[in-house]
Parts: sequence; C-alpha cells; structure tokens
Amino acid sequence: MRIYVTYNDIVKGRPGSVRGCPIAIATKRAFLAKFGFPCAIVTVGDGVGIYVRGRVHYLASLTRVMNSFMESFDIYGSTSVKPYSILIPFKRRGEP
Repeated sequence: MRIYVTYNDIVKGRPGSVRGCPIAIATKRAFLAKFGFPCAIVTVGDGVGIYVRGRVHYLASLTRVMNSFMESFDIYGSTSVKPYSILIPFKRRGEP
C-alpha cells in the first residue's frame, strides 16, 4: 500500500506514540480511502498491524526508512521530518 505522509500528518503527530505517529495517521487515511472503513494501527512484534473489526488483518515489518523517520520524529519532533511517500509491504495475516 502506498502511503503519503503529509505536512498535516506530521503536525498532528505525537512523538513516541504508535497510533499518533505521522506514518500511522497516513496509513489510517489511506486504508479508509481504499477500503471504505476505519482501522487502527497496532504494534505486532517488530512490525505494525492494521486492526479492523476486532482483529489484526494486515501486517508489515518496519523498513529502514520508516524506522529512520520515526526515530527522527520521536527525538526531534515535527521540524526534523518532511512529507514523503512510502510503499509499505502489508500482507494479509497468514500469508507467507
């Protein structure tokens, strides 16, 4: 799924928060636009999951770019990161 992290996502973001991360905010927006219903973002092991209707349906490992973005945002705040686009390799739970 292609995710577009916007300036507004960065401004709304909360450092140190899984659900308040600008990438999570952008992912929720993209998921709603693509599938037509809301989701939540949760941590699952060393990755993230999309939580819908009571369970995790999609999983993705964090990429180096995502980790770098989140680390900068968590430590230095919104002035340390810029809007960008990223392809997050979500897989349906149970797929190899």
